[in-house]
Amino acid sequence: MKEKIYLKEIGDKNSSHTLIFFHDFWDYHKSYVELANQIFQNSQKKISVILIDCPGFGLSGGTRGHLDSLDEYCLEIGKIISKIKKQKVIFGGHGFGSLIALKMFFKFDYTYENEVTSLFLSNPFFSFQEYFTKGFKDTAYFLNSSLGKLKVPYTNAEKLLTTEMKKDPLNCKKISFRLFGQVCLDGEIATDWGVLVDIPLFLMTGSALSFYSRDEIDKFAEKIENKYKTTVDYEDFGHWLFQNESSSDIIAELSNWILKANNL
Repeated sequence: MKEKIYLKEIGDKNSSHTLIFFHDFWDYHKSYVELANQIFQNSQKKISVILIDCPGFGLSGGTRGHLDSLDEYCLEIGKIISKIKKQKVIFGGHGFGSLIALKMFFKFDYTYENEVTSLFLSNPFFSFQEYFTKGFKDTAYFLNSSLGKLKVPYTNAEKLLTTEMKKDPLNCKKISFRLFGQVCLDGEIATDWGVLVDIPLFLMTGSALSFYSRDEIDKFAEKIENKYKTTVDYEDFGHWLFQNESSSDIIAELSNWILKANNL
């Protein structure tokens, strides 16, 4: 992959675990710096955090909102993980980032030797709501890579962004047909991966979630054995769980779960 991948590392070289976190379509690592700082501090510096900007997003290189190949991106992440001296890794992601976290654990585990000890998914993406995909889904599958850089013409993402996020030019408001098609295909497959989960998994959702399909999230969760899963639904939250004044309590709950799941 020729695009530069930006990493934001928060932590200590002596930490026993490394959390690798992947952002959503509509933001980048900046939205999760406070999350990373709190997890590092709450763990008494036992867990370091690496925030990764997907190519085409944030401070990484590439065409804005576009990625030619999700699989190539995952291969590059595998190389990054292999360089981590700490063997124990935690995967986390929000929205689209949750799909990347699942792909890294289930499909690209051969690219690194580190032990993955737990997973957490925040409002995970498996499918867009039907009103969003209608008229675009099938087209996206068949566009070649050059035409695929055209952006899907929707405006709903504007409703998702907070006032502060709208001011940041690095927050993505549109994604390409090529990326759109890939995530639609991968999301359909990933729904069935719940049955394969064999490590602690924390699934966080906001009750007011309206952009991604809640039905597909529930299908995934139902397939996970109870001994592995912890699910929490936040009634007063929608898409963004970590970007408002009340997020500190959610982050504290997540931090406590991570510590317990990893016997720290």
